[in-house]
Amino acid sequence: MNLRHLRLDSSNPTWINLWVDVENRSLNVMSSEVFQELDEVTRELCGANNTKPVVVRSAKARGNIVGADIKEILAVENDAQIQAFLKRGQDVYQAWEDVSFPTIAWIRGASLGGGLEWAMACQYRFACSDNDTVLGMPECKLGLLPGWGGTQRLPRWVGLAEGWRMLALGDSISSQKALEIGLVDGLWDANLEEDCLTSFVQRVLSHPGVRTSEPSPSVDRVQQWKDIASNPASIDSSSDSVPAMTLRSRETIAKAITVGLEQGFAAGCRCERELFYSLLSQPDVQQGLQRFAPRKPASSS
Repeated sequence: MNLRHLRLDSSNPTWINLWVDVENRSLNVMSSEVFQELDEVTRELCGANNTKPVVVRSAKARGNIVGADIKEILAVENDAQIQAFLKRGQDVYQAWEDVSFPTIAWIRGASLGGGLEWAMACQYRFACSDNDTVLGMPECKLGLLPGWGGTQRLPRWVGLAEGWRMLALGDSISSQKALEIGLVDGLWDANLEEDCLTSFVQRVLSHPGVRTSEPSPSVDRVQQWKDIASNPASIDSSSDSVPAMTLRSRETIAKAITVGLEQGFAAGCRCERELFYSLLSQPDVQQGLQRFAPRKPASSS
């Protein structure tokens, strides 16, 4: 494998580190190139019949994985392009979720959007207890919706009420809050990182079994969701003060959740990608995304 953004480290006898270090970026973002490399890594590990836990870690000085590559999203010209981009990511994350060996998201710093979607495709998530570590799905603040399974996995991990609040508000939560709602499985001390990792890996190995984020659709869950979605107090905000692009985003997120509950995970993911371009193509969304596009470094000459 010729990897530029990911690095497999098998030096530890008990687990494998999968380091994420996106080339020429100060923060890790998910792009077509990163998905290609993750697909190659997944196939390599499965082909080698790996049984060791694989720990996904950021090699950056700050941040875990902060979302999608905005520059690549802004380059999209039509619905077919964005659907292909989203389908690629969904398929790669699903393949990662389906592996037989334990997968652990080791989170320090911001884990946002597509980064959190990868973490939720891992069987376990452990987060640093420091103040810099936050988890969130901020897409609605950009006028978009998650496109790599976020509308489907988040409510399955934390429940419909908490999942809807995170998706509809776009606010990040602390690692302590993430532990309380079940989004992460434990917290670790930044000053004792390797000791904590050893302890948590042993915990995973001593309790084998694959966790699943895919409950069966049920009438009860659909009705519970309809009750939550129809109650404005469920997200504690007034539509009078919410930007139009956020309201559009919430409508599409709610539709994707509904489809997933009624028709299953795959249908919910398909709904995500089919709805995405209708939001992305809006002028206010395009203008907002420009603020997050990476700028060329100033010339040193």
